[in-house]
Amino acid sequence: MESVEELYNGAWQTPKKSNWSRYNEILVQRHDFSIYLDGSLFEPPTYQGKGRPKRFKDELFIALLGLRYLFNLSWRSLEGFLRGIYRQLRIKGCPTYTTIFKRIHEIGIKKVLEYWDRLDILKGMGDLVLAVDSSGLRVNKYSEWMRKKWGIDSKTHRGFIKVHLAVEVSTHVPVAVIVTDEKVGDSKELIPLIEMCLSQGLKIKEVLADGAYDTKKIFGYLSNHKILATIRLRKGASTKSRTCPARGKEALYIREYGLDKWKKSRKYARRVAVERVFGGYKTVFDDHVRAKLWEHMIFEVITKFWFYQYILLREYTE
Repeated sequence: MESVEELYNGAWQTPKKSNWSRYNEILVQRHDFSIYLDGSLFEPPTYQGKGRPKRFKDELFIALLGLRYLFNLSWRSLEGFLRGIYRQLRIKGCPTYTTIFKRIHEIGIKKVLEYWDRLDILKGMGDLVLAVDSSGLRVNKYSEWMRKKWGIDSKTHRGFIKVHLAVEVSTHVPVAVIVTDEKVGDSKELIPLIEMCLSQGLKIKEVLADGAYDTKKIFGYLSNHKILATIRLRKGASTKSRTCPARGKEALYIREYGLDKWKKSRKYARRVAVERVFGGYKTVFDDHVRAKLWEHMIFEVITKFWFYQYILLREYTE
């Protein structure tokens, strides 16, 4: 079954017949909130342990967090949205927006990711090909104007946060996310991304990345883990392989046959998958974060990408 990204990306290609009816149906179903809010979520949880029993299930608040992201709702709007559902179901005791906010952050990022995690689908696909890149998200809607007025180094007017992302190429599904400030270099986060993927039980056979990741340390790490490094080398890269044979071999091939032939032979164009995921993310969730505190920004960005993974894999398997 094709994912919505594959259907969309193939829509403009003349040799491929576009399945527009399937594509349209997927986007319509994506915003059907009944898919995310099951009736069992409104039942009170089973009491366990000491203290006052909770009135609402954790899963209810995680589902509400997904709806907040999908429909771009504020916390107060989310309460109003939920009131309408409670009124239709004739249920009393709707949680307030402060209760929703506090419970979501009490639940924590680990449980939220576990609820939306569907990487088991990818584990059954065997060896995976990953594309890695980074992109910036604005801290608020007016970040660019603030940077021009107050300067890039202003502590009170931060401009961007940087998202480092690993994407599975065939399904366009994000599999690892790291959030840093804008001053952290791209190459420093590739190895942690790969380690996150390996720790989740994913089998990786190849990694695609641009010239920002052209370092001997990265080539050596991928070679030691028997992962093919399809990384574009910087112009004039040395062909010597005394400390990094894998990189020297790539440089020698490019010098002998040219960069264009290297790209074609290694199918380097597959790296565009990560660019498409960033584009899809910013289309669905916008290109700025709404949280104000740094820890809440990290929580928002990572959970948004995992929710994006959840809806993509749900669509991919249907």
